[in-house]
Order: sequence, then structure tokens, then C-alpha cells
Amino acid sequence: MKQKRGISDLVSTVLLVSSAIAIAILIFLWISHSSKEETQKSADIGVAEQICKDIEIKITQASLSGNSILLGVENLQNRKITALRVRLENANNVEVKKIEGGVDEYETIHETLIPTKLIPPFNGLKIKVIPEITLQSPDIKSAEAGWWLCSNKAVEATL
Repeated sequence: MKQKRGISDLVSTVLLVSSAIAIAILIFLWISHSSKEETQKSADIGVAEQICKDIEIKITQASLSGNSILLGVENLQNRKITALRVRLENANNVEVKKIEGGVDEYETIHETLIPTKLIPPFNGLKIKVIPEITLQSPDIKSAEAGWWLCSNKAVEATL
């Protein structure tokens, strides 16, 4: 009868130490990649906040036309606004609309918004307009492009 022999103590120790080192290297690489990514995202947020300081808009028109809302927004600065988020709020509900196409430098746009979730009458309707910017590489590092809401530059009107 043949005797079966197990792995020697030396080989098993080398395998355990090698496995532990490999796992430690993988964890180190994962943590360093994650921290670099978070640092880049933080830097991108800082860039977006700096650009948002240069944004200024004004509501030039806010009126009712039947069940529609006529809205005029003027860009008061030399910085393109990519889009506008419009929050409509009355006693019954809240609705958010996005105006695509943006507003060029020193331009005024006029939009007709048709609320689908709000119930008339629209008297006392609060309108909040929030500018949105899009940044691309090389301004940002964590992605090729990203959008940010300049919430601190929002303007309001009441019908």
C-alpha cells in the first residue's frame, strides 16, 4: 500500500504568505484608485462651483395664458447656460420641467410650459428657475462631460 503524503509545511507556508501578499496588493490598488477618483470628483465640483459664481439669470416674464405658463429668462452674464430646470409649485402639487437648448451669453429666451401634474387654478403658483451648466474635459477630470445645477443662482417668481 502506498503512503499518501501531504504538502510539506514549507510549501504551505509559502503559499499562504504569497496569497496574503497578493490580496494586500489588490486591496492597496483598489483603495488608491478609489481615492484618486474621489479626489478628481471633488476637484470637478470645485470647478463647477467656481463657474456657477459667474452665472446670473433673471425672469423677464412669468404669466398665464389659459392652462399654459409663459416664461421668459435672461442670461445676464458671458457664460452659456446649458439648460434650465423649472420648478412649478402650487398648493396641490410640484412639477419640474427641463428647458433644453440652454441660454447663450446675454440672451433672453421665451418658453411656453404646459403643466401636466398641476391642477388649475394657477394663481399663487411659485416658479423657480435653476440654471444648469455642462462641463467637458479638460475642465473636469473624472469624466468626459458632466452637468451641474447652479442651485445658489436660482431665481423665483410668483403668479
